[in-house]
Amino acid sequence: MARARQLATDAALNLGGTTSNRGTHLVHPARAANWAAPFYREQDLIDALLADSLANQFRVFLTEQDDGSATIEDALGVSPGVCTLDASDFSYAGSTAAVTGLSADDTYYIYAHDDSGLTIAANTDATGWPGGTHLKLATVTKAAGVLGTPDRSVFFRQLLSV
Repeated sequence: MARARQLATDAALNLGGTTSNRGTHLVHPARAANWAAPFYREQDLIDALLADSLANQFRVFLTEQDDGSATIEDALGVSPGVCTLDASDFSYAGSTAAVTGLSADDTYYIYAHDDSGLTIAANTDATGWPGGTHLKLATVTKAAGVLGTPDRSVFFRQLLSV
C-alpha cells in the first residue's frame, strides 16, 4: 500500500517530542539541538519501511489537530490493517478519528469487530472486552482529561497466541 510522504519542517523536527511521523504516528524523541532534523529524516525513512509491516497494522494512536499543534483529547486514530474474523477477511482503511467520544476519565478497551463490515469500537473499564469474536487493539487510560499512550501489548499477545 503506497503512502504519500508527509515531511515536517526542520524547525518542527528540531523541537522533537512534539512532532510525530505523519505516516506511522510514531512520536519523535525529544532533542535540544539543531542537529535533530537530519536524524529525524532518517528515522522517517525507517518508519516508512515499517508502515506496512504487521507491527504497524491497526496501530492505535493519539489524534492530533490538523496543524499538529495539540492532541485531540477525546479521539483515537487507528492505522490501516487486514485481519480475519470468523473465517471472513477484512481490510480496514484507517482513520484519524476511529474512536471518538472518550470524554470520561477511564480505561478504554479499543477493538475491531464485524458489524456488517469491520468496525472499530471502545468499551470502558466497567464493560471491558466484548463477548464474541473481536480483535483486541489496545487499552488506553484517560486521567485528568488527558489520554495516555495506547498500550498495544494485548494486540501482540493475541497474535503470538495463534
